[in-house]
Amino acid sequence: KVFSIVSISRDKTKFILPPYSLTANTTYSIEATVSIRGSFPLQSSSASIEINVLVGNIRAVIDGGLTQNMRVLTTLDIDASGSYDEDKFGLSGVDADLDFYWSCSQINPSFAADCTKDFTMKSLGSVLRVQAAKSSAGNIYQVELAVASRSDLRVSRMVITISVLSASSIIVNTMSNSPATINP
Repeated sequence: KVFSIVSISRDKTKFILPPYSLTANTTYSIEATVSIRGSFPLQSSSASIEINVLVGNIRAVIDGGLTQNMRVLTTLDIDASGSYDEDKFGLSGVDADLDFYWSCSQINPSFAADCTKDFTMKSLGSVLRVQAAKSSAGNIYQVELAVASRSDLRVSRMVITISVLSASSIIVNTMSNSPATINP
């Protein structure tokens, strides 16, 4: 195919493309020709390069952080709608053609491969609604999220730890948007 792609650079010595103007997982061959105006015979030089556009990553994002607390007999929504595909500009969640797979295990006071006894889960696509029974006070659960592209095999996984507190407990959730730095 022959494409006529226009540079957005104001400097004629640089060729800059707008973001997301090339398709992921595609190889492009670009040829540039420079000629001297008014020369006879025409003097020119050409060069070409192949560009392989790599596939971006799927990024799982959990609103509220990876460690959350809840009281018994309450509902907690774990929201992953901010998850995105690096190849799809401005889209996130189901709008980015992502599927969401949720699973759960109890890790404290004893291990259980699922959470069906005292902890109910309902998948609402990119949101998981969990409810903690009264008997789950003191339990800690791990909810695993797998965010997958519908078009290929790319997946991003995250684990959210949920501590269930008694009805009278004070809940403090903390989260940070800045990366952790130790002795910079």
